[in-house]
Amino acid sequence: MAGDRSLLAYILDSRGALAEAQGEQGRAADLCREALASAQEIDNPIVVAMILNALAAVAARRGQPASAARIMGVASALREAIGIPMTTTDDEARIAATISAARELLGDGAFASAWEQGRRQQIDKAVAEALTLSKELAMSTASENH
Repeated sequence: MAGDRSLLAYILDSRGALAEAQGEQGRAADLCREALASAQEIDNPIVVAMILNALAAVAARRGQPASAARIMGVASALREAIGIPMTTTDDEARIAATISAARELLGDGAFASAWEQGRRQQIDKAVAEALTLSKELAMSTASENH
């Protein structure tokens, strides 16, 4: 059963990344929320870190660079705690692009501060905030499209 939930979380994360790349930010946020809920349910920190990075990309594109930096800080700390680096070049490229976008909007000092704030945050609290943020991002995108 846990294997099925992990697979579901991976699939949802992949679909979210595709939606984000295609400019469908609301759909990407919805998929990130579904994926994050699945990964949290089975306590899969590897997938949680991946999904947090995907959600950070959506936040950066939606004009929330501080949230993006904080979420990426959480994901970085989580990967570091479990000893898992980024796994693919695509992940690295997506993360680098999100870091660049957030840093450009915030400036170096504010970006570093938000990143460190995320790194110090408790994972459960960070995931709860990320779930709330994903819902807000999806709703704000939907209201702009109507």
